[in-house]
Amino acid sequence: MSLLGWIVIGLVIGFFASMRMHSSERTTLIDVGIGTIGAVMGGSIITTFGHNDVAGINLPSQVLAVVGAAALLLAYHATFRVVR
Repeated sequence: MSLLGWIVIGLVIGFFASMRMHSSERTTLIDVGIGTIGAVMGGSIITTFGHNDVAGINLPSQVLAVVGAAALLLAYHATFRVVR
């Protein structure tokens, strides 16, 4: 999957995570940004380790972008828990 595809997946995952957690507008933007960064990191990491077959539009590439976005969002929210 291309960089643009990873960014789109990160945007979607960040938005859905924010909606699931009933975040405010400010934290929605943060979640979308972190989801995008996580998806790009996940895609970049697997490409760096030589798995060039992940660069196409396929299921492993999409799963990797989702896992990267979810992992970074989970780490962020576990570290910076917002108290209402």
